[in-house]
Formats: sequence, structure tokens, C-alpha cells
Amino acid sequence: MRAELVLALALAATTLGCPPRRNADRSDGAIPELLVPHVRGELHLDGHLDEALWSRAAHIGGFVNPATGRFEPGSRVNGDARVAWSLEGLLVGFEVNDREAVSPAPATLRDAHVWEASSGVEVMLQPGDPGDNRDYFEVQVSVAGARWTTHFDDYNAPVARGPDGVMHFGHEDWEPALVAGTSRTPTGYVVEMRIPWESLAPSRTALPPHPGEAWRVNLYTFRDGQADALAWSPTLRQGNFHKSSRFGRLIFRE
Repeated sequence: MRAELVLALALAATTLGCPPRRNADRSDGAIPELLVPHVRGELHLDGHLDEALWSRAAHIGGFVNPATGRFEPGSRVNGDARVAWSLEGLLVGFEVNDREAVSPAPATLRDAHVWEASSGVEVMLQPGDPGDNRDYFEVQVSVAGARWTTHFDDYNAPVARGPDGVMHFGHEDWEPALVAGTSRTPTGYVVEMRIPWESLAPSRTALPPHPGEAWRVNLYTFRDGQADALAWSPTLRQGNFHKSSRFGRLIFRE
């Protein structure tokens, strides 16, 4: 009954494959929900969203200011994202309108602190719908393809300084079999990725998700040490980017 109710509500509130909305406003505090289609077909994760399956993906409808939930016309990281799922993993494609995006870290670099100096995108993911900040994951990919991946036990925890004096956030030894590609476009850049289900263990939810199941996810774009950053679901000053009770809901559809 829970899954059927969630799916029915999502169908009423979400248009599958709808074009991006301009000037999105999520300042009312409602948690955004996105009905995510199950897609099949060949996919080359090369930073080009030209495969047919991407045309069937669900658009989030633009990004907003994380603190206010309103469209931020002065931001340099506006854009949109598409989401779908396959038997292999969660598929996310970002289109960011940042013509001057930079990344000092090379594409081959892993566990780079992407947020410190690069233009990039971020996925926060908590399997299931508890919204309690337990057992969640973070993936960042820069415009050049450098990546940072980690797994947290609880809200912003653990965080510790290593013997080398470098701060470590979460379990940075979590290395998913992430496949990601990036490309430059006339209006900015694209990042597409597949986060494999098998990499999300330990998890309290069966993998892959079942149709009708909801997971907590948030998507961000950023640059300039995150001084310029936007979100799908705004935090509305209720915490930082890790606040899972403010993550949006992805509702998986067959």
C-alpha cells in the first residue's frame, strides 16, 4: 500500500520527461518529488546526452538557491538535470550553464576535494526514505572528470584530520564503480554518471530499488569553493548540503 500510494501521488505531481521549467521556485518548503523511469538501452557515458534513453529521463526542472528555494538569476551554475534508472544503477545527467567552468584537478584524480577549487556537480544519496541522515553517500564530479566519493554513517560524520594533517570527510575509502563522463558545450558543460547499485551496500534497502519505492536524493551544482552553488531541493537554512530530511524524493517507476 505504501509503494502504491507514493507512486500514485508522484504520478499526479510529476510529468515524466517534461522539459525543464524556467525560474523554478521551491521556497514553500515542500520536498520535491520526481518520478524516475526505468530505461533500457545502450549508454555511452561520455558526457553527451544524445542516447534515446536520456529523452525518456525525468527532468528536475532547474536548480534553486539552497537557502531560499528561489530561482537565482545571478548564479553562474544554473541548468538542469535528468534522472533515470537501469538494472545496473542510478543515471544522472547534469547540464550546467557555466561557460567559464574550471578544474585544476586532472580527470584521473580520485578523492580530489572537488568542491574546494573546481566547478562541478554533486549527488547526495540515501537509499530508502528515512530522512534520518544515517548511512548516506556523496559523489562529486568536476567539469574535467575528477571525482570525490565518500560514505557517511550519520550527519557529517565521521570527520577527522589524518596524520598528514589533511581533513577526511566520511569514509573516503568508499570507491564505487562509478562511470562518469564530461563534455564542454556552447553554453557550459555536461556531466553524466551511473552510480551502480552494487556499490551502495551496506544499505537497509534491497538493491536495485523496486518500482514504487522512494529514495532520498539531492543534486547540486557549484563553483568558486561552493560560494556559488544551487540545489534541486533547497535546505532552507535547516542544515548544510548533507541534511537528508531536505533531500528530494526519487520515486522509481517500471
